[in-house]
Amino acid sequence: MGDKSTLFMIVVCALLIGGFVNYRRNAPLDVELQNRTYAELKSDDLDALLAAYEQQTRRLRAWVDEEPMAAPVDRARSASDVGGKAETFSRFQREANRWRAQRSEVLEGEATIAALQQEKSIRARGLDLRWRQILRRVTTF
Repeated sequence: MGDKSTLFMIVVCALLIGGFVNYRRNAPLDVELQNRTYAELKSDDLDALLAAYEQQTRRLRAWVDEEPMAAPVDRARSASDVGGKAETFSRFQREANRWRAQRSEVLEGEATIAALQQEKSIRARGLDLRWRQILRRVTTF
């Protein structure tokens, strides 16, 4: 009886030590679970927010795809019309700045969409539950 209980204790201790070592070794698995901005949102709200951002980004992207540099150059002005050329250049600069601002909005929207999709992926895999995180870290070899 003593040999079986000793063997059982050795096996249990080996499993516990192995699980602890795996838990520490697999800590990088939880990097994606840090700084979850949208962790507090309900799943329905997350889906609605994702759809809204996708729609807004798609709408802005259509406008941004038309670069201001693609506009035709005003060649109707004479060489001595400095004021007209300055006005044309000023108008082009304003349009380019507006385009740049819209493009940065599109990029921010795409970053937000990526964060929302990552949160959705974390929830789909069940990693929003702490016990699943621990189980994954202990059992991943």
